[in-house]
Amino acid sequence: MSPCLLAAKGETLSNGVYKMVVPEPVLEAPGLVEENKFSLAESFRDIIHFNIGNLNFSLDKRGSGISMKIPDCHVFFLAEPQPENRLILSVKTGTVEKKAEWNPVYSAPDMWELWVDETGRFVFLTPDIAPPKRCITVDRDFTSGEVIGNFNIIPAREGPEVYPLQNIEITFFINWLANSNDLVLHAAGALIDGKGYCFAGNSGRGKSTLAKALRAEPGCTILGEDNLILRWLNGQFWIFGTPWHTNPEMCSPLGAPLSKFFFLDRQAEQGIHHCSPVEGTSRLLQSAFIPYYRKEKVAGLVNRIGMLAEQVPFFLYHYKMGTDPWDTIRSNLGEEKLV
Repeated sequence: MSPCLLAAKGETLSNGVYKMVVPEPVLEAPGLVEENKFSLAESFRDIIHFNIGNLNFSLDKRGSGISMKIPDCHVFFLAEPQPENRLILSVKTGTVEKKAEWNPVYSAPDMWELWVDETGRFVFLTPDIAPPKRCITVDRDFTSGEVIGNFNIIPAREGPEVYPLQNIEITFFINWLANSNDLVLHAAGALIDGKGYCFAGNSGRGKSTLAKALRAEPGCTILGEDNLILRWLNGQFWIFGTPWHTNPEMCSPLGAPLSKFFFLDRQAEQGIHHCSPVEGTSRLLQSAFIPYYRKEKVAGLVNRIGMLAEQVPFFLYHYKMGTDPWDTIRSNLGEEKLV
């Protein structure tokens, strides 16, 4: 049986995987049957509850007049509602306009913008070229907020349903996680024997190819093929899967203590080689999504990466396509070093 989906309250199992403690029923991944997935999605049609990276949030669309769409990968991240430690976003239909009283934090009008409103709350804006235009307003500690959008103007190709955080959710989470000095990484991740393995690299380095090869390993769960969440919890580093992928088979809501950190490098000699903490830190700064525009958070995030370099071993990995990646890891590091 698969380990349980994570939530705000939990316990560590004997195999090292963190277990969610919530009222029944408990979601499991990735072995959730189709009938259960869709019945659960229907039951949360007005208020949808998610757990991503051990962060709980709910989308409440009551009174908005929209039909909520749950993206395929997000289905695995549906969770029981948590009475505490969760963010509630109310979804509303309305006109989105910037106000003169807002102060800019980051602006890339063709992608997204971040402002601070007159009450000190964050305001995330999506661009006009990606309808429906939306405004996500949230308090600074990410406990409550609202999503306002022109949801009545949806392109025909999108259909009658909409996911309110589409194309802005990962940016939203990067900022939410920054509050606790945690990060989103441009990396693939795998859970094997209760341990987490991270494979970082920029686009074209082979993350997806490696993840597909690892998926064939018995007992391996792919947490994500392109991005992961890295958190410091209970005195150790954890990696968590994310839903920001296109293939539901290549992501999972699970999380596990991080055992080894690999940097994919096609310029390195084939195989696996040790990477110094200094070099690893430099590479990680290129793979982590750090919100440099929030200057008050940068020092804490960089220090967190420094902690990672001190506690988790770094390696360079030149993966040869067509080979068994897990066999390569075992043969290069030795079984005793995989603990």
